[in-house]
Amino acid sequence: MHEYKCTITRYRKDMFCISIRKDATRFRYYNGEPIGEPDKPNLLPEKKRYKGFLELLVKYKIALRNGWIPDRSEKSENPVSKILDQSYLQRVYEDKQKEGLPQHFYKDLRSYINRLKQHVEGEITEDCFQKMIDTHLHWSNTTFNHFLRYSALIEKGLTKYGCTGNWSKKTKKRKK
Repeated sequence: MHEYKCTITRYRKDMFCISIRKDATRFRYYNGEPIGEPDKPNLLPEKKRYKGFLELLVKYKIALRNGWIPDRSEKSENPVSKILDQSYLQRVYEDKQKEGLPQHFYKDLRSYINRLKQHVEGEITEDCFQKMIDTHLHWSNTTFNHFLRYSALIEKGLTKYGCTGNWSKKTKKRKK
């Protein structure tokens, strides 16, 4: 049986993690999810975090004694993104319609989706969102920010179908 060394490691000013070493390999865990515990000590107030990690460290040691093995297989898998075409924009709109939101929301969403479809060449990418902005330079800051909110909703809907882009998170809102 391999010998495990478990410690609490500070990785930022007031943030901690559990470090488990086996031979020359280090595994870091920031909460109790890998062992089936709901503990998230980094969400506690700063003064209670270390104590929370002490309790979580005990739970990790018990899990190791009971046969749990640290594993990197979950992290090493790279998600394979699907090629999404224009039809997926329509699916996102149909999914949103099932939520029962106000009619003006659907009208605006439909408008942005129709405008966005004009910039999709083969597949939906972050460039499609950027092309949309580049062709509407006359938009006011309010209209730009409005599109940014709707593009975030569209991207969130596309993640359901395998899209991995996040243009709306990379783009900053315009200020007055």
